[in-house]
Amino acid sequence: MNRYLRFLAVTGLLLSLSAKVLADDWQAHADILAVAAATARSGGAEDGGRTRAVADKLDPRLRLSACSVPLAGKIPFGARKSARVTVEVRCNGVKPWKVYVPVKLARFRRVVVVNRALARGAVLTPGVITLAERDIGSLPRGYLLNTEYAVGQRLRRAVVSGAVLTPATLDSPPMIQRGQRVTVEARPGTITVRTAGIAKSDGVFGQVINVESASSKRQIQAIVRSPQSVEVLLK
Repeated sequence: MNRYLRFLAVTGLLLSLSAKVLADDWQAHADILAVAAATARSGGAEDGGRTRAVADKLDPRLRLSACSVPLAGKIPFGARKSARVTVEVRCNGVKPWKVYVPVKLARFRRVVVVNRALARGAVLTPGVITLAERDIGSLPRGYLLNTEYAVGQRLRRAVVSGAVLTPATLDSPPMIQRGQRVTVEARPGTITVRTAGIAKSDGVFGQVINVESASSKRQIQAIVRSPQSVEVLLK
């Protein structure tokens, strides 16, 4: 009986060691998902604020060789502003491979909201507005980034406490018209870079609008600063 128990113990130990060796041969899914989420977050943080990234789970049957070097992640060009992106996670080691991981993004910024319910026609004062973090992907009608842009404006309609103020909520004429040629400014550090662009929508002072680069035709987000200029939002 003792000999039989020893046989079972040795067999169990061998099976355990064999399972560990097999596990060490494969890349952990958790590592792949972590790289995918981190890559998506870094791409979504270009306009400042906070980005939350959740990578979709991989097929549990997927087996990829354990990488001999740190994994690398890359986002396809043009997908950085999407709510969902597909990240390429690649192993450049002795047994190279790559896999594409869908990632859901939520981008949060501090935007202007009201701190109490207000009736239509109410004039906004510093005491009734504040900044609060919101997922800007859920704000298709736009938002304001500074309370100064809203002070003195009159409400076009009643709003509830906590409501995000949009340019359409405020009774103010657009400062920039859709299709207008504008100067796009960016301020990396102490210098100012300027280029030409086309506004893709109307915009009041302080509103974030889409602008198409006149040279590359790529669309970017920028904030209205004057009747002729917008500013690219840098981290």
